[in-house]
Formats: sequence, C-alpha cells, structure tokens
Amino acid sequence: MRLHRRAAAPAVAALALAAAALLVPTGAGAAASASVTIADSPPDSTCGTYSYCFDPQTVHVDPGGTVTWTSSSKALHTVTADDTSWGSGDLAASQTFSHTFATAGTFTYHCNVHPSFMHGTVVVGSGTAPATQAPPTKPPATHAPTAAPTVRPATTQAPTAAATATPAPTAAPGAQAPASSAAAPTGQPSPTDPAAGAVVATPASGGGGGAGPVVAVVAAFIVLAALGGWWARRRRSVFTKIH
Repeated sequence: MRLHRRAAAPAVAALALAAAALLVPTGAGAAASASVTIADSPPDSTCGTYSYCFDPQTVHVDPGGTVTWTSSSKALHTVTADDTSWGSGDLAASQTFSHTFATAGTFTYHCNVHPSFMHGTVVVGSGTAPATQAPPTKPPATHAPTAAPTVRPATTQAPTAAATATPAPTAAPGAQAPASSAAAPTGQPSPTDPAAGAVVATPASGGGGGAGPVVAVVAAFIVLAALGGWWARRRRSVFTKIH
C-alpha cells in the first residue's frame, strides 16, 4: 500500500497543477467580451474635465474577445485604431460598433473628431505583446530640385520705321509751286521757287491786273468819238442856218 501511495503522489501533484492553471485567467481582468460607452460630460462624470470620453478608457479581453462601443453622446464620434487598421466611421447617438481582437497585445485607439483628448486602450490577453507598430512617421516631402531658369536671348524686334519726315519731292524746273489753301496776302512775297531760288511776285487780287490801261484807252476813245459826233452835228446845224 505504501508503495502504491508513493507512486500515485506525483500524478496527484500534476493534476493539482493542471487544475490551478485552468482556474487562473490568462490576463488580469480578462474576459471574453467588453463594453465601452462613448459618453458626454456632463452627465457622465468619468470624462473629468473633457467634454467627451470613452468609458472605461481601458478594457481587458481574452484573445478572440470582442469589444463593443455604444454612443450615448449627442455629438458624432469615431472609434479608430491609432494605426488605422480598423475603425467605425461616424457614430451618432445610440449607434454601436464591435471589433474582435484575435491576438494578444495592447491596442490603442482614438476619436477622429476629437483626437486631442478622446483616447482608449484595449488589452488583449496578458497585453505584453505589442499589438501593432505605430504608423511610421512620414518623412518630410522632398522637393525636386528646382531647375535653373533658362535664360532666353532677348527677342530681336524688327526695326521700327524712323519717325523722320520724308523730304518733299523737288519740283521740276519751271513748274509752279503748289498753291496754298489760303490766298497769299496782297503785297507779300510768295514762297521761294525751289527751281529758281528767287521770290516770285504774287499779282495783287481785285485790281484787274493788266486790264487797267486797256479800259482807260477804250474809255478815252468813246469820249473822243462822242465829242467828234457832237462837233459834227454842231457844224451842220450852223451851216444850215447860214444858207
């Protein structure tokens, strides 16, 4: 009997260790599912000094567990993983969103509408393994080198016609200079004749020109003829009376 008891002792100890392992949870406070409320403050005092919050801010689930978010807020919110691997989109009041976490790790998330203060954490299993790496920081955009400006030669413009007065054509010898639109004043010399180079006298206007002497001679002839006729009639009259 003693030998059987000694042989059975190790088996009993192994069974006890196995039972203890089954009773201990895989993570502190872990469960198959968890619930989070998207709350306003007030009336929810858990938000502290912030207007909105995730309540509770941190939850624990087993690997394969599911977390459900329910909005009780009057504003729009989102549940978005920090690495953007999952997310809910906009959630209005009374709308819900669920996500299942298959592997152990720590998963952080935020609200896209209020990213400065609305944050939460989901610990899956022991939470020791990193959930996912943070999204890599984008390197500053490298601007392409600016090409040196191409220096273009100055455009050669066509020569502009010079604004010089075209000399008037020289009149042929003996040709009369073009008459001016305004009559030259009486007694004033006319423009210089380009051919002879002398001043050409302009005949006086309104005096009849060379017709004056002819008119005088004709008038004198008429007067003399009249006197001759009168004298002839006078003599004939006297001669008649005598005879």
